[in-house]
Amino acid sequence: MDTPTQHDREDDTPSDTVRGTVVDSLGQPLPRISVSDGLRVTLTDDNGAFSFNGDPDNGGALPGSGFITVTVPAGLTADRWFCRTRSGEDLRFVLERATDPAATALPYRFAHLTDLHIGGAAMYPQPAELGDAEVLGALLRRIAEQTDVASFMITGDLTDRGVDDQYRELLRTLSHSPRPWHTVPGNHDHMAGDRYHSTVSRTGYEIHTGDPAAYETWMGPRWYSFDLPGLHVVCMDWLTDELDLDAGIQRSWLAADLAAWNAGGQGERPWILLYHDQPTREFLGSAPYPPKATFSGHRHTDRIVKTDDVLHVNTPPAMFGGIDHSVAGYRVVEWDGEQITVVTGPSFPPAGSGGTVGSAGSAGSGRAAAEDTPAPVTPLWQHEPDTTGYRAVAAGQGTAGTLVAYRACEGGEGRLSCLDLATGRTVWELDLDTWPAADAPVRGSVDGSPVAVIGLVDGSVIAVDDTAGTLLWRFDSTDPMRRFSLHSPAVTEGTVIAGDVSDVVGISLDDGTLRWRRRDLANYQTFITMASPAPDGSRVAVGSFPAPERISVLDAATGGDLATAHAQQQSRTTGESPFSRAALPVATPVWAAPTGIIYTTLNGTSRLNPFTATVEWQRLSRRPWNEASPLCVPDGVVVTDSSGEVSLLDVDTGDTRWTWNWSRDSSGAPLVCRGTSRRTPEPLSATPALAGEEILVPTLCASVVVLDVSTGELRRVVPTCAPVTATPIPGPVGHGPGLLMVTVESDGGVRCYPLQ
Repeated sequence: MDTPTQHDREDDTPSDTVRGTVVDSLGQPLPRISVSDGLRVTLTDDNGAFSFNGDPDNGGALPGSGFITVTVPAGLTADRWFCRTRSGEDLRFVLERATDPAATALPYRFAHLTDLHIGGAAMYPQPAELGDAEVLGALLRRIAEQTDVASFMITGDLTDRGVDDQYRELLRTLSHSPRPWHTVPGNHDHMAGDRYHSTVSRTGYEIHTGDPAAYETWMGPRWYSFDLPGLHVVCMDWLTDELDLDAGIQRSWLAADLAAWNAGGQGERPWILLYHDQPTREFLGSAPYPPKATFSGHRHTDRIVKTDDVLHVNTPPAMFGGIDHSVAGYRVVEWDGEQITVVTGPSFPPAGSGGTVGSAGSAGSGRAAAEDTPAPVTPLWQHEPDTTGYRAVAAGQGTAGTLVAYRACEGGEGRLSCLDLATGRTVWELDLDTWPAADAPVRGSVDGSPVAVIGLVDGSVIAVDDTAGTLLWRFDSTDPMRRFSLHSPAVTEGTVIAGDVSDVVGISLDDGTLRWRRRDLANYQTFITMASPAPDGSRVAVGSFPAPERISVLDAATGGDLATAHAQQQSRTTGESPFSRAALPVATPVWAAPTGIIYTTLNGTSRLNPFTATVEWQRLSRRPWNEASPLCVPDGVVVTDSSGEVSLLDVDTGDTRWTWNWSRDSSGAPLVCRGTSRRTPEPLSATPALAGEEILVPTLCASVVVLDVSTGELRRVVPTCAPVTATPIPGPVGHGPGLLMVTVESDGGVRCYPLQ
């Protein structure tokens, strides 16, 4: 993509007519090339000429985007494909043959990156590592060296605050890109420093205002299109559409652009959409016909779903971990002329992993060649993605064996498998049309029969016979485009509580019918499901960072309010508050009877009485955004700090009973970063497990640390084949509890190890 020159940035008075030509490198006219003023689209005539008349009712101004853009056909390239509309100038665009054979070949491959946040970090909970121009440059070079992608497509939040210095850094890096690149704006690109404020959009989305001027100055048009071999690529501005600043113009342009793409009379030809956020049903319904796929970011999550035969790819940030603790990554997208396939590569592969593109969302094998990394214990059995085609994301204990939630390595399908704990053989498996949430299935019972409840990432919920794997019922998502259900639903007293804080539903465990629905607890928002509901008998606590700024206790059977704890603004004089926004959950809470809930906050752990809105105790952590939920054990509650600290706290007072600290000598070096807004690996991530009198602490050092639950004494370290990314599953086999454990690891494998 070319960078606008200073001449292009001049904001001259538009003419009542804009004319121009499109020619090849020899000056010969190019007919039937699509040209647009941001609203209307025309095809060049036999002389390569085009023109647009201004709107006489608007002083002769062109009614579009303020840019003239050329849709560059597949196999061609241009030093300049857009310019500002100016008076008294005949425009001339020169298209040349692409010298790279990959530009015209099928299959065509490109890398999808998103949410660079260049210049960010200072405004975030520390320590934070967001976008860095030098890191970006190295990443682009590595992708180009290790894959055969022909281009980079970057879907917004290129900068963190949309200021000149950040755009300047970005363009300095992109000017040395080893491949052509295309961008769309994100909401952060329109922040204009601090000149924005919170607002609620026409669709009920709690977002912020924006000014697109800086993006246009530095990057050019905010909506445009170009062609790949047999595929049309549409780029649009999500935020200004969501804010209704130019929704009508953008959508009218889209209709005209697709009409030009189909002008050859070949029917509805395929197209894809580059957009900062996941497009809504309403937006896609306004298009003349649906795309093959959409590519987005914004959520800082790893999510692929297929809805109405459209593949929706939401990619994690390119240079730091997501809020769902996905690793920094990018997608390699392949178009073969008929189908689109997607594979994900880690941006910062672990040492010893080879650094190549692997299964979607995986972080590579993760076993380093470093001398201080102990050799792994030989697994008793294992299932790996290269043999199954699926990567494991979570596991839990079922009636007939270990229940494992899998996601397809390519595409948006999933699978639920029951594996025999002793042998690893498949007892039963159920194919899913959507990825499961990255939490263990939740167990319940219907008429005395065991049931497993699984949440899907589009907000759907299914119930499965735990012994046979038979699908009992499915509750379809209330909005599969907008539900980003990252965590499992809750089950209590015959009710399944699911959804997100803006749309909570109570579902009958017996038959999957809707019992109640609450849409008044929060506006829709970007980080919509940081925590699952927390059940306790007939009540359930619902709340999540960053909004709503309250935690609600609902009647599980009816959805009615039992209590509401409203967050208060922090005092400017004392710095104290009984309950502040920073004390909202970032991981699923647990109840401490009768009135307390204990949960991980942005910067620590808190016990809250939601009936009085009083924080009864709090403990600060050394790292923000800890993934692990508290673990209740007989002598207290175990809390985890990703920096390497595990502590047992008194449930009532929060006093420390013991603390264990990670060391490289005893546990190995951290190999994978799952930290939100971080790229430096930390040793701990997932919630520990209780196995009799021992605590199993999963580490990102490719090991499980076994601690004495009463004293915190290190009993042993079990080296694993890769970093452990989910709670281990201890199992009683043969001689008593804790002799075996099943782990889910960063390469997507499931393995069983002896604990002794």
